Amino acid sequence: MKTKIVKRHEFSDNSMRLKLPERAGFKLNYLIYPFFLGYEEIGLNYYNEMQFDNFYMLNYTISGSATLTVNNVTYKLKPGDLILLHTYQKRILKPCGPWTIYCMHIRDNGSQLANLYAKFHKDNNYIIKNFPRQIIEKHFFRLADGMKVQKPDIYELAAETYGLIADIMKISDARNPFVLPNELRNSIGYMEDNFETPIALENIAEISGYSVSHLEKLFRDHLGCSPLYYLNKLRLERSKQLLAATEFSLADIAVQTGFKNDRSLMYLFKKRFGMSPTEFRKKAKNERI
Repeated sequence: MKTKIVKRHEFSDNSMRLKLPERAGFKLNYLIYPFFLGYEEIGLNYYNEMQFDNFYMLNYTISGSATLTVNNVTYKLKPGDLILLHTYQKRILKPCGPWTIYCMHIRDNGSQLANLYAKFHKDNNYIIKNFPRQIIEKHFFRLADGMKVQKPDIYELAAETYGLIADIMKISDARNPFVLPNELRNSIGYMEDNFETPIALENIAEISGYSVSHLEKLFRDHLGCSPLYYLNKLRLERSKQLLAATEFSLADIAVQTGFKNDRSLMYLFKKRFGMSPTEFRKKAKNERI
């Protein structure tokens, strides 16, 4: 996906922005962990229009207000509003005046955030209103303390992030009970158990008891992506692990991750991660040195 960035930043001196070195989380390619944390006091001249495809953004409004535009629909953000976006979605953030937020950028190279993400996007709802500030701050300050040290413990940061996600899900469930349809949960479970084999959409649809077209609709309505995208995401994440940890050939990795051949693996890998499998393997080796 082509990356689009249009930014005009204006932060006060009281703002705090922490960034985790990329190599610190390299070995956690199967866990959730934060790589950026911000307490941001934002001025009126701030403008952010961005589109990536590789992380989630969690944003909590402390004071002031702003507008969020997603899919050509504009939402008003007020104190207590919590938003979660996957950054493959084009979004535009503009303050309506002084605006103070907690912001977190989260890597999730697996599929652990899928259920939470689905909650936020059910019926195109991108906001949890009146979310308890004390819960956000409890996890935010623990994560901030963990990221300030000279050598952050990436496992502790990942565990704290899981705790935050669990609290968000608990509150979201209590206010608006959300359960994935059994047919969809069965399909996801089947994919996660069998993605290393050459299964097709027809196999997955059979498990759900629906047609391929209805399965497509279920995935898009609840998870915001197609079943093929979800399946390929599982395969690509496994291929990353094998590229980093083994000397298997691309042909062998393709077979072990359910791709038809190494050409399919190479095409989809570069499309998703912006580099070839060979380039990724070289980078992984350099970062381990």
